[in-house]
Amino acid sequence: MTRRVWFLLVTVSLVFVAVPQETGPQFVSLDQARPVLEAFRKELPDELKTRTAGDLKAYWPSWVAKRDREVRARLDQGEEDTITNLLRFGVTYTQQPRIDWPSLFKYGQSVGVDFWVQNRVDDLVSALTKPGKREHLLAARAFLEKRGFAFTTPAERAKAKGALLANLVRMQKEFAGYQEQLRALRAANKLSEAKMLELDSHLFEKRGISLDTSIRPNFALQEALRDLVARKVFSLGSIRRVAVIGPGLDFVNKEEGVDFYPTQTIQPFAVIDSLLKLRLSNSTTLQVVTYDISPSVNHHIERARVRAAKGLPYQLQIPWDATKTWSPEFTSYWETFGSRIGKPARALPVPEATPELKMRALDIRSKTVQIVRPTDMNVVFQQDVISDENKFDLMIGTNVFVYYGGFEQALALRNLAGMMRSGGILLSNNFLQIFPGSLFKEAGRTIAPISNAEAETIFFYRRD
Repeated sequence: MTRRVWFLLVTVSLVFVAVPQETGPQFVSLDQARPVLEAFRKELPDELKTRTAGDLKAYWPSWVAKRDREVRARLDQGEEDTITNLLRFGVTYTQQPRIDWPSLFKYGQSVGVDFWVQNRVDDLVSALTKPGKREHLLAARAFLEKRGFAFTTPAERAKAKGALLANLVRMQKEFAGYQEQLRALRAANKLSEAKMLELDSHLFEKRGISLDTSIRPNFALQEALRDLVARKVFSLGSIRRVAVIGPGLDFVNKEEGVDFYPTQTIQPFAVIDSLLKLRLSNSTTLQVVTYDISPSVNHHIERARVRAAKGLPYQLQIPWDATKTWSPEFTSYWETFGSRIGKPARALPVPEATPELKMRALDIRSKTVQIVRPTDMNVVFQQDVISDENKFDLMIGTNVFVYYGGFEQALALRNLAGMMRSGGILLSNNFLQIFPGSLFKEAGRTIAPISNAEAETIFFYRRD
């Protein structure tokens, strides 16, 4: 062997030794989960409580895989909720009044008997029968067909109508139950604030997982980042790697009640915009990874990346209800949203049914879109195996942890800790219980005013 060949072989081998190999999301091991199991030993699922140490070691991999499948199955009920919101709020397929929250609770379980509700359901079924090229209707029909419903014959359409009405009644009953739980909890004056926050934080643990999103939590995140700069937790240019957990995907906004814009995801781009505005990141070095269990979310972001590789922008349509009195801070956020990542685009015309709405549109630059990389991962039962130099500086999870109980939230915290650098920050609008071995500490909160009556709270958690 010549000296030159020997030198090349040694150099190549050293490169392979020096560069850690990243293997992607893996199910959490029993050893990784032990601090959680110990801290929650009185609250473990029954199938774990009854296992001996040796039996648990053999059972753990299959249990984690099974629970992962069960969590992913909850997406279907979340999709049903999205279609129910389309039924309640949509304006592109009907001229009937919208089924707002007061109307839904006024009628209770008889909500489906009122003539205008019946007419609205009939209009939606007609639209699903002939969806044309309307993306949100095509998506809703595809989901219903996957569930065994069809739209060819009158009998099939009648069956689909019955299912839509049944889901509407189910939503009414669920949310009436949530309201009653909250009233009962708040009436129990002996509960501490921390206990109230903890109970609120997993109120939806039995509910389907929805993908809805809006700009509200993103405004609160920007205010939280501003606070972190003021507290000297983050310095200028210090955030290079960001994880967004459950970025969301929207085609019917349940706050403003519109369905005339294309399917869109907001949070990854809102976070980038805020980081650049506050000079916490540099656009040339910033990396954003989204983690989601929804194929719809992951495919949507990947398609946007493919279009961006061809130089095409990503468009957002952002509605605004001009009849409400919003805080000056929130109003300014809507007016300037996206100024660091794109340019104004042509806003869609507002339908006659929603004259109170204003619209802003934004074309996000293709280079910004390429900053975002989607990854399929269940944050509760999986951990992304990444090298130390690629661990995250900042993690964000809004309207995500509320779908899980305390034990599952604790597993998620432990998994996130394994992916974050020491001193990194997790931001969430859910209060999370910190336990020995979680590797996180509570670091404060920001309360961002939305209006005189509403505010969004963001909690900070610092990685040890």
